[in-house]
Amino acid sequence: MPYYVPETFTQKLKRKCKEEPLVPIGMGLTVFALFKGVSAFRSGDQKTSQQMMRWRVAAQGFTLIAATAGMLYYSNKPKPDPNVIPANAVPLFPPTTTSSSSSNPPSA
Repeated sequence: MPYYVPETFTQKLKRKCKEEPLVPIGMGLTVFALFKGVSAFRSGDQKTSQQMMRWRVAAQGFTLIAATAGMLYYSNKPKPDPNVIPANAVPLFPPTTTSSSSSNPPSA
């Protein structure tokens, strides 16, 4: 029977950031360049705005490469033994309880 280990959103976020730390760094750089570029555009500084938009594209590229590299790394990593069930595992498909009494036939 397949099992999964339940985790909250914050637990999953922490685990993913530990597994692939370059992705959140790239996302932060992208957001920083975007806001800095928009701020420069609003103030009329075209040179800085254009430079920040180029940095944003570079940061997005870095993030994409980091995510792809992490995906490739973890796809080649050995999988855990499926016969070992963690202590906090929950069945993916819980067993259904059926009534086996034949004295009450289903009504039509």
